[in-house]
Amino acid sequence: YYLDEPKMENSDLHVLNKLKEEVGKKLLKNPKLADDKKYLASIIQKIAEKFNAKFDDDYYEKLKYYLVRDVAGLGIIDTMLRDGNIKEIYCDGADKTLHITYNNDKIETKIRYGSNREIEDFINKFAFLSGKKLNNEPFFEANYNNITLRAIRGLGIVGSKFTISK
Repeated sequence: YYLDEPKMENSDLHVLNKLKEEVGKKLLKNPKLADDKKYLASIIQKIAEKFNAKFDDDYYEKLKYYLVRDVAGLGIIDTMLRDGNIKEIYCDGADKTLHITYNNDKIETKIRYGSNREIEDFINKFAFLSGKKLNNEPFFEANYNNITLRAIRGLGIVGSKFTISK
C-alpha cells in the first residue's frame, strides 16, 4: 500500500510548522476554518514569504492538505482512515512499518511512526477527539467517527502500539 501525498521539501516543513503554530489551535476548535480560502491563503502567503517560498495555488493546496491532515485530522494515518477498502490498521511500535487489512488482505505499508512520542501524541489526540480521558492504565480503548482504537500505551522501556478497526 503506497500513500500518494504531496511532496514536502525541508523548506516546506518550516513553513508548515510555523503555520501549525499560528492557526493550529484555531483550526482544532473550528475545523471549518480550513474551508475559508481567503483567510488561510493570506496566512500561508505571509509565512511563505518569510521563508522565501514561492506561493501559488499548488503550494496553498499542499500546505492546506498537511495542515488539515495533521491538525484537524489524525496525522499520518488520516488518509488511510478515509479509504473505504482499509478495515484495520496495525501499529506494532515506533520505527516499524504499519500493516493494514486492505480488501481482506493483510499487507505492509511504507508508513511508520518515527518515535514512541509520535504514537503517544496520536493516542492522546484520538482520546481528545473521542472525548475519553486517558488515565495511568496501559490499556486504552476509544471510539470516534465509527473508528475503534485499541492501544497499549508504553510504560518505561516498552513502546506504545495500537490497532484501529473501522
